[in-house]
Amino acid sequence: MKPIVLFPEATAHDNGCGPVVALGDAAGQPIEITLQITRMMEQQTLDAVVWGSPDGSDWGTRPVLRLPHRYYCGRYQHILDLSGRPDVRYLRLEYRLRGWLPQSPYSLAAFSAMVVPCHEEALAVGA
Repeated sequence: MKPIVLFPEATAHDNGCGPVVALGDAAGQPIEITLQITRMMEQQTLDAVVWGSPDGSDWGTRPVLRLPHRYYCGRYQHILDLSGRPDVRYLRLEYRLRGWLPQSPYSLAAFSAMVVPCHEEALAVGA
């Protein structure tokens, strides 16, 4: 399976969300989500959650994955096991930029996210 672009490389200045992405053959299987941060403003946090949907319009009330707060550039990999959620056929990444200080007037982060099938070795490490 080719990697699925969950969030295309972009520079964000405000909170937002990515496009609705169909999982296709990856639905109902363990997947690996890679968040690549290439630029991050000092004293700022990138918070991201992944929402799942059976039809691309009803996203429910809870995300399927809440990624840890990220403060630095880097490549971060997360396992999402959808084998117990065969109804999830679409994903969408939602993000929030927060400054460490309440008076932080400006936000900036450049990042992307990809989805690939999870390898057996990654599942064994996560167990």
